[in-house]
Amino acid sequence: MAGKIRVLIVDDSFLMRKILSDIINSDPELEVIEKAKDGKEALEKMLALQPDVTTLDVNLSGMDGLSVLEEAMKKQFVRVIMLSAYTRSGTSATIKALELGAMDCIAKPSGEISLDLKKLREEILSKIKIAAKAGVNKYIYPVSRPAEERPPEHAYKVVIIAASTGGPRVVLDVMQGIPGNVGAVILVIQH
Repeated sequence: MAGKIRVLIVDDSFLMRKILSDIINSDPELEVIEKAKDGKEALEKMLALQPDVTTLDVNLSGMDGLSVLEEAMKKQFVRVIMLSAYTRSGTSATIKALELGAMDCIAKPSGEISLDLKKLREEILSKIKIAAKAGVNKYIYPVSRPAEERPPEHAYKVVIIAASTGGPRVVLDVMQGIPGNVGAVILVIQH
């Protein structure tokens, strides 16, 4: 990726947008290109500006962050890190965000207005950089092999699906596309 990683910040709080912007702009590899305060504005800016990464809060007026993520992904691939008081490990919002295609989730440390967000500086910067470099914008499906290259009929058939950052959405899409009579053991490895 040439140049700085371009980041869009989406949060309903002016103060949180300012704190997050200061954190991101403190890294010479990153730059905040724009901010959005509600769901409609977020969706418009995500699609028009095509940032490398968007940080997205769940709690937004008009259209919540999960709906923004879902709508954006229907139109084009977007790299999103959910950054919200509602995306703690194992919560339904976190699981839903990952299913919809979020690359990762970071929980605000002390609620919607987290004045102590700076203590997560390294995690935020690291996850933005990882998301920006993740090459998951297209699914790769195996190509059918000619009969002479296929394994013998008595061989065990195993399908292995492995994914990491941004993987839950892709794994779900792939799994839903596999027929029930696939005739193979399926192993899913999800980081």
